[in-house]
Amino acid sequence: MGKVTYLSEDCKHRFSFDIIRESQGYQVYVIDYPPIPAKYMVLDRTLPGCEYYEGRLRIRWFSDVNVTSDQQVLVIVKGWAEDLIVFLKTGIWRIPYYTKSGKNCFIFSIEVVLGQFNIYIEKQPEYGNRSTSAHKTHRHYDGRHYICWTEEITSYSKAEQIAATWSECTEQYILNSTEF
Repeated sequence: MGKVTYLSEDCKHRFSFDIIRESQGYQVYVIDYPPIPAKYMVLDRTLPGCEYYEGRLRIRWFSDVNVTSDQQVLVIVKGWAEDLIVFLKTGIWRIPYYTKSGKNCFIFSIEVVLGQFNIYIEKQPEYGNRSTSAHKTHRHYDGRHYICWTEEITSYSKAEQIAATWSECTEQYILNSTEF
């Protein structure tokens, strides 16, 4: 596909991407994007939803997305750009995660609170007859539930990986009472 420019829906923000089709899918590299306020940048200078790969900033596929057409990749690129605009306005990075089984969708908001990343759980399946205790579910509560994680979360990419792991473990806990 090559170089692609996207103008946001509000016509205020311009993005540029280098989209490369490979034998097993696509790579989308971010070339240009609106300025990010310093208060939202993390030490590794990675944007939400991105990772550095071979010295370039690329969009990270958050779940096992099977992108098979140019049209699909353009929809994902547009979604990432519009999500980044919301992030610029609010400081909140919202992400959906679909479990590998395809049975459940979780929605998270990743926020930096007092210098720490919190992964707030906006939507998840009900626990049914399983315990909802903080210990069993690995959740804290400060008015909203967020993931309890012992390691320091240092980037948006790491927070996304933790949200994915927590979602898969939570699904197994709900379905099979598998503790994690």
